[in-house]
Amino acid sequence: MEGRQFSEADEQKWMVGASMGPEAREQFRGKPIMYDLEIWDDARRKTLERLRTKDDESVNHHWAWHHGREHQTNHKGPN
Repeated sequence: MEGRQFSEADEQKWMVGASMGPEAREQFRGKPIMYDLEIWDDARRKTLERLRTKDDESVNHHWAWHHGREHQTNHKGPN
């Protein structure tokens, strides 16, 4: 939504987990579920804030919500 590439800080924050390799397992194993839920809530809050700044012609809201739900399902399961 911001129309930009990852910064170096973004890369460090997100790419370890995205790799799903041994480093990610070591970094994230044993974290409480609230760790993930707080990240999820923050991402949802930022997404809603940014969607509010768009008009209906610049964003296909059905696609945005479908994509968000699909992404959540891939991480958390359908329920």
